[in-house]
Amino acid sequence: MELEAVKGRNQRGISFVHPSVTAVRTALLSYQGVEVYTDIRTSEQVDSGSLIIDSRIFDELACEEHCEISLAAVPEEIPDCNELALLVDSLKGLDNKKVVDEVSKKVEDLKEHLDGLIVKLGQRIDIAGLGLRLVVDKSNPVAKGLQASRIIWNQLLKVNLTALADVPSCFNICYAIDVGASSEIDDVEVDDESHRKTRLEAGLSVIQSTLSSARACPNALVSAIAFGESPQQIESVEDMALELNSKSFNQIHEWLSAQNDDRKDEPSNPGKALEMSLQIANELRSQNHLPTVVLLISGGAFTSGRNPVSVARTIGATDGVSVSCVALGTESDLVLMQATADAGSGSLIHIGQYKDVKLVIERIFERIRSEAVGK
Repeated sequence: MELEAVKGRNQRGISFVHPSVTAVRTALLSYQGVEVYTDIRTSEQVDSGSLIIDSRIFDELACEEHCEISLAAVPEEIPDCNELALLVDSLKGLDNKKVVDEVSKKVEDLKEHLDGLIVKLGQRIDIAGLGLRLVVDKSNPVAKGLQASRIIWNQLLKVNLTALADVPSCFNICYAIDVGASSEIDDVEVDDESHRKTRLEAGLSVIQSTLSSARACPNALVSAIAFGESPQQIESVEDMALELNSKSFNQIHEWLSAQNDDRKDEPSNPGKALEMSLQIANELRSQNHLPTVVLLISGGAFTSGRNPVSVARTIGATDGVSVSCVALGTESDLVLMQATADAGSGSLIHIGQYKDVKLVIERIFERIRSEAVGK
């Protein structure tokens, strides 16, 4: 079901619809690959076709007023948790252990930011006003299939806060996305088996999701390469890189769509795109010294230029720069994409189903964390 989003207040995790719309009590809201749970209630004061979303959930979805939100019923009962364990990360570069000590003294300050939310294990919750990122490490009990539970603050018996390991939580990204003939293939499955998305549609959602999830990373930068046979880099004002946040998506989306219009009949040259992307990635890293990821987004089509595996092996990942691959579609060349990611010291994320778009940002984050811990 598609509904028009309206930003409400802090509504204790509840979103409102007109009684004629649905009888659903709990729903999964989806927008551009980002998914968030919400409780649903009806009100005659809501226009038919609209969804008034709790302000915190609205911000998590990174949508805009009156955009279309997908709503799907949640079949499993989601319990209220009585134990909650959170990992704490400072968004201001402060020592996480000291931050935990301070937050523990006034844990009630978290109530307005968490009360009523339905959270999943591993979910990140950014509280910009407090300069915090919280990661849900444990909640009990949870819905087994969804690994989710509802926070009713006054019912919590225990809240444990632990400092997130002192490793990078912010990073730069250089996207290299195929906009040639291969991007027109529609082999990314959605829940409705009668419909599929093209690789380009899924790739754009990957970019939207990663930009939205990283929106609280100060000083992080993003750039993009569109490739068919001849790769092109996105241009920005005064040749400065874009900021890594959801506001950059409209500019990137508009540019990539125009590139696709011009190049949708071209063969794919991922090797040249990768070569250009690694050069840009090193430039981004030199500006802010953050870990930098080249994200090759493609179905693995290689019909022009050098083999991307050879490029990744020859140029290689440098200190703080890696290559991860997002393989789009059920018929994508996973062997080529895995070999490219291995050569670039990165990860492979396969998006055969559209719902897997949400996995990309967490896999990147996990990879950077594991590398930092291993040093």
